Amino acid sequence: MSNYEMGKPSIPVNNLSNQKSQKKRSEPTVKSTTKNKAGDTYYKITTANALLIAEGNRLIKEMTEEEKANLGSKSDTLHFICQLGLASKQKTRKITNHNGIEVIKISTPIGVKLESDIDIEVPYLKDITKNNKTGIDPDEDFDYRMVSAGEEFTLTLYEFMYLITKDEYNGTLSAHKDGKDFYAYLSVKANAYGEVYKLMDNEGDKKDLKTQPFKRKDAKLPTPTIIFERNNGSSRETMVDIDVRTEDGEWVIRKEYKRFEPLLNRRKKRNRTVAVRKDTNG
Repeated sequence: MSNYEMGKPSIPVNNLSNQKSQKKRSEPTVKSTTKNKAGDTYYKITTANALLIAEGNRLIKEMTEEEKANLGSKSDTLHFICQLGLASKQKTRKITNHNGIEVIKISTPIGVKLESDIDIEVPYLKDITKNNKTGIDPDEDFDYRMVSAGEEFTLTLYEFMYLITKDEYNGTLSAHKDGKDFYAYLSVKANAYGEVYKLMDNEGDKKDLKTQPFKRKDAKLPTPTIIFERNNGSSRETMVDIDVRTEDGEWVIRKEYKRFEPLLNRRKKRNRTVAVRKDTNG
């Protein structure tokens, strides 16, 4: 049995993200030999990436053999079905095809649909709008519910991140596409991961972060994404829109995804008021 509590990831996402970093971006550390179409060199590892890897290796080194054997032991029991997106909130994406690089619009990814072969306990945010900007406290912000084997369920990408980083999944789950079985992985964009610098700047500081000043609006979390094993395309190719535009132009959430309604990008109608100047001569 792992020493890590249910709902707490192997890499402590909560503890590394509480306070605002003084540094805005992670400086590149290791260059790649790969270049993009513009001839620019990619960077393989940033400072944030390197620190996260080092922290993960430290945690693994401190595990017992039983805990190490548990890492990823249930990855084959959790299945990726599709990504969920908001059609009302479009973003651009660059793709490479026979015409070169093309910029297309896609729905913004906000969640994922999954299925488990076994009964599992799943983290659900009490406030579904919690994200990398608001910060997430796993001790306070989650309810945990049992999902039965074979039952499809949906999560936000942040809920998914806290589920898939549990030891038994270790960031990996199974996927199926075009008659082929392969793995999907959690990938995090950590260049703005504020608290990651605490690992370097305050290496000898053993203070409990809960006793330090904390502003939720300044919290930083990595941005979670889902990637497929190489040569299996992109997880975004599976995107299912959870919203639809009505005849009067209003965007609404589909019935089966009602829980995600607070994420809908509704534009507020502005009430125009006409100022009337009083005639002081009359």
